[in-house]
Amino acid sequence: MHFQRKLLPILLLVLVALIVGGTLGYSYLEEWPLLDSLYMTMVILSTVGLGANRDLHESGKLFTIVLITFGAVTAGWAVNAIGQRILENQLGDYFGRRKMEKETKKLQGHYIVCGAGRVGRRVIKEFQLTGVPFVVVEKDPVLAEKLSGEGALTIVGDAADEEVLQRAGVDKARGLITAISTDADNVYVTLTAKGLRPDLPVVTRAQEQGAQKKLMKAGATKVVMPYESAGQILAHSILRPNVTDFIESVTTGDMAKLNLQLEEIAIAPNSQIAGNTLQQSEIRRKLGIIIVAMKKKDGAMGFDPAADSRIEAGDCLIALGTAESLRKLEEMAG
Repeated sequence: MHFQRKLLPILLLVLVALIVGGTLGYSYLEEWPLLDSLYMTMVILSTVGLGANRDLHESGKLFTIVLITFGAVTAGWAVNAIGQRILENQLGDYFGRRKMEKETKKLQGHYIVCGAGRVGRRVIKEFQLTGVPFVVVEKDPVLAEKLSGEGALTIVGDAADEEVLQRAGVDKARGLITAISTDADNVYVTLTAKGLRPDLPVVTRAQEQGAQKKLMKAGATKVVMPYESAGQILAHSILRPNVTDFIESVTTGDMAKLNLQLEEIAIAPNSQIAGNTLQQSEIRRKLGIIIVAMKKKDGAMGFDPAADSRIEAGDCLIALGTAESLRKLEEMAG
């Protein structure tokens, strides 16, 4: 598109120059009226040949040869440049799609982001900052091309289409986020994703309060209402500013300045700490990690769990510590 915007004015400028130059040239050399001179110029440049058999002086014949030469060179250059660009675009699109398909097939345990509007772009930014593998599904080809230029693996298509989600690797995905602007589209995407992968965690946004129930019935794991959440943050920012600052530091990555991270650690069946109590696991003593909360496999959430709280396979630990210590805890968790 950028190439075409630059090429078109140049071609028009050259064409106008040839027409004006030809008209003035014939008018001066052959002493023709301007209309006859313009007619002769257009006949020559269009290569039609009608009326080109008029008697010309030697100077007029030489001028015609020059005009034909410049016209032919200009036409050839335009055809060659445009044809080459079209071929490059076609090959670029083909190889671009092939590269995208290969990279998508390599993904394992990635996330699928459906929709790249304001909310979706924020999700993409967070994933890029944290180095999380993901693929974007976006309907708008212009926006998809922009995302690809920014380094995001992007598929152009409707996320409610089963084939598109399969191309995005839904069978190997770790989760799906649908952040499309309309509630109806988010419902369709959720139904499609859960139809392909009933066990796939799906987090979706909702505009209206009534859509929240529909999305949960469609199979969404969690429904987030951006405007409602924004209102809560505004209220807490004035009522509990220090608490809000701490939560923002933890969730936006500012804790990295203190070399601290808040992470959730899933306990696998083969974990070396499964079956132990928190005290027996010595997570605090050996790794210096604070267990903020423990979510049991039945969904019960316990904050600041006691030392005799037992860790079981399927539980999830909400832990605060350094990146290195959290990696060691992940290894212990299997």
